[in-house]
Amino acid sequence: SDAARNIIVKRPASGEGSSFSEPVIIQTHLDMVCEKNSDWSHDWAKDPISTVLRDGWLIAENTTLGADNGIGVAIALALMDSPQTARLPPLELVFTVEEETGLFGAEGLDVSLLKGRRLLNLDSEEFGFIYIGCAGGGD
Repeated sequence: SDAARNIIVKRPASGEGSSFSEPVIIQTHLDMVCEKNSDWSHDWAKDPISTVLRDGWLIAENTTLGADNGIGVAIALALMDSPQTARLPPLELVFTVEEETGLFGAEGLDVSLLKGRRLLNLDSEEFGFIYIGCAGGGD
């Protein structure tokens, strides 16, 4: 980790011929939006999120699901756990903090810990779509 409390995990290249590849940085954030309905009592430090499967979708009742940026975290963890036969470049998995409150983790990221020159930001709200930009970039 770095001084901003971001977590950096490095995974070596795997698969035939991948050891000659440049590292790729995969970035996602760990914090989530904690919101509840105004008529609902919920203590985020103690109360679990109540989930329901409705029409094939997992939803939360009376609160946010807390899944932002769960898609990115799940993809990064899946990449980290990929079999050694998977043809992947060296990966530098960066899990930043405090994205929801002002991108402070990304701002404080110690880039001297990274060798990659290409970064994929996995902060998305839909699996299978590519976005160019940052949801908080206009604030």
